[in-house]
Amino acid sequence: MVHGKGAPRAQSRGRRRAWLFFAALALTAARAGATGGAVQDTAGKPVEELPRATHYSLVYRVFPSEGRLEARARIVVENGAERPVREVPFLLYRLFDVGRVTAGDGSPLPFVADVVRDADEANLQVNLVTVALAEPLAPGRSTEIAVDFAGSIHGYREVWAYVRDTIGEDYTLLREDTFAYPILSRADAASRYLDRRFSYDLEVSVPEGYVVATGGRGTGVRSEGERVVYVYESKVPVWRLDVAIARFSVRRDDTGALSVYVLPGHEVGAERVLGAMRDAVELFTRVFGPAGELHGLTAIEIPGGWGSQAGDLYFLQTAAAFVDPDRIGEVYHEVAHNWNAKPRPEVQRARYFDEAFASYFEALALRALRGDEAWRADLEKSRERFAEWAGRDPVFFETPIAAYAENDLGQLSYTKGAWSLYVLHRLVGDEDFGEIVRRLLAASAESAIGFDDFERIAAEVSGRDLGRYFAEWLHGAESSRLLVDNVPIDEIVSRYR
Repeated sequence: MVHGKGAPRAQSRGRRRAWLFFAALALTAARAGATGGAVQDTAGKPVEELPRATHYSLVYRVFPSEGRLEARARIVVENGAERPVREVPFLLYRLFDVGRVTAGDGSPLPFVADVVRDADEANLQVNLVTVALAEPLAPGRSTEIAVDFAGSIHGYREVWAYVRDTIGEDYTLLREDTFAYPILSRADAASRYLDRRFSYDLEVSVPEGYVVATGGRGTGVRSEGERVVYVYESKVPVWRLDVAIARFSVRRDDTGALSVYVLPGHEVGAERVLGAMRDAVELFTRVFGPAGELHGLTAIEIPGGWGSQAGDLYFLQTAAAFVDPDRIGEVYHEVAHNWNAKPRPEVQRARYFDEAFASYFEALALRALRGDEAWRADLEKSRERFAEWAGRDPVFFETPIAAYAENDLGQLSYTKGAWSLYVLHRLVGDEDFGEIVRRLLAASAESAIGFDDFERIAAEVSGRDLGRYFAEWLHGAESSRLLVDNVPIDEIVSRYR
């Protein structure tokens, strides 16, 4: 989901190793979680339930030349816990000032806003806004809170190298990664990672000449003097909201279902991206079945190095894929996220069910659309990257895939995780592999899944004893040796027949 990946980090017996990009993935991991039932963290410990935001009404006034915004967020908050809630915590960007907080009837609510350090990311400072409700919110009940805030954004590069977001004349990006809207959470990873899907309506006022892009459904554009207001609403319940503002032009396919927001000078590349989106959707639909309710798909170009990411029915794509035809695989990768199964919260940080699958599906798309040479080159690059990382730190080599979550090693799912699926695919064949994916998607539509579900479904579909394969690729480190020693794929597969 985030490209330009650096080396991962590991936590082993309390030691943390540097890894530039994992936290980016951790924040985007919420897409795969589930909200029902008791929630656990990666160590299996219960996480205190918080109320959840079920709807946002957001109004932004953005001033690119001044590098600032003014905003109001009206949030419907629902208490799904078993006890009344008296306080509601929100996270906002560290440089935002909170003007006031009110209840649904307009009455002021007392609040405390403090810039605090996140409990799980030492360099992450966030604005923690704790709102005291006028009366306790009973279980099963909802209330509305409005938050007025304003300020500037200057990224989080001291925490996550890809978060270069800013408000500027060339480009403005407002996304979850910078807490550009109030995120209902405490200042710790466990509550940030939970899946809290919400609907939204959005109004963004910008100077004339700018275009506002989101993954939502555009419902109108109106003029207000020398400014223009873009109006959007969510197509489906979403897990994150991203707003990009630039001098975009828009390209759409003949059906209007696929859209690309492209920066000036990259229009030719936009046609290539649009074609890649169409080809990938057709391929994945044919092989794995329809991707649920795919109400159109939007690609939004962002500057190079800012980190490609997939949301619900849209993705942010760095400029590389628009200017370099050899980077088109990144588009296949982002489209592939629409065919991700949803894992349980305690395994989501392994990044296996999103990034391993998307990375391998990217390779499959390269084979189908660009030939076997592109496919093999992509997989070998993944093998080489894993071997490089494993040579840097024995923890990368020794940690099983199933333990990536608890060891903060989800980045390895891009490489070794993708290879685990490559081996399985070669082992069971095209027909059974496609059916395994379809069954995973169907199962996760009912309830979030884990590695045990994956193992059970794969064994049922293939009719094979896959015990040794799963022991070596999900639960053991022998697979690391196979990759580092550059054992040929045919020889690897023969181990499990």
